[in-house]
Amino acid sequence: MRQTKNIIFIILFFINFNCISMSKVNVKMAYFDNFYPFSFSDENITKGIFVDYLEYVFHNSNKYNVTSYSFPWERAQDFVRKNQYDGHITLVNEKRNLFLYHNKNPIFTDRLLLVYSKNNKNKNLIKQIKSKNDLKKFTINDYIGNSLSDLYYPKKDGFDIDFSASIEACFKKLLNGRGDVILADRSIIDMLVSQKKRADIGFIDASFIVQKYEYFLHIRKNLPYAKDFIDEFDRLSNTNESKNKFDELYKYYINNVSKFKKYESNINK
Repeated sequence: MRQTKNIIFIILFFINFNCISMSKVNVKMAYFDNFYPFSFSDENITKGIFVDYLEYVFHNSNKYNVTSYSFPWERAQDFVRKNQYDGHITLVNEKRNLFLYHNKNPIFTDRLLLVYSKNNKNKNLIKQIKSKNDLKKFTINDYIGNSLSDLYYPKKDGFDIDFSASIEACFKKLLNGRGDVILADRSIIDMLVSQKKRADIGFIDASFIVQKYEYFLHIRKNLPYAKDFIDEFDRLSNTNESKNKFDELYKYYINNVSKFKKYESNINK
């Protein structure tokens, strides 16, 4: 009799557990598929620091589950604008604020560097850049959909920009003598250092463009549970465990580029 009761209890436990799991609301995140180490597609699986971190945080939620997808960045943003996907981790700007909520505290704060090829004949002039006006004398290699361009150095303001599909393509052009500079994250330099591939590039601080820039979780406003989802994230991420997890993921992806063959040596090819 006791054995029967135990079996019934176990069955009811698993039924209840499955019901709780199934009752979680699924939120679909649309990431940039070529933004290593933060988000990228590896053998059709979306990976990266932002991807793993968000899935880790919501693993502890009783309300929400997140699934991750990746696309060219402009398309990913368009999918969210059209309500086909629910959000991103990205920078705050006025256009996004019209239709997206974002969380309170930045997930990641980065700083901007101005990168150049050491083989560029104008490298000594590039190293003397101190202002946006100085920057207008050079060709900037940038990727399509980068919001930094719209915010801080738009073509309409007289900046000379040569757009490519990805940051890797920008670096290839730079090292082949096409274009003069790239405005890149500190993480890019960290990655090159980890691969011991700094020989062909130099960089200077680009705080004259922006002092720092911060990545937040964004969710479309017309999602019925958008604000609650954001609040849940803020609650779950505000722990030492979550903060340590982000640091752990950053170190892992920066130091293990070679595990992802698409990105290994890409910048210096």
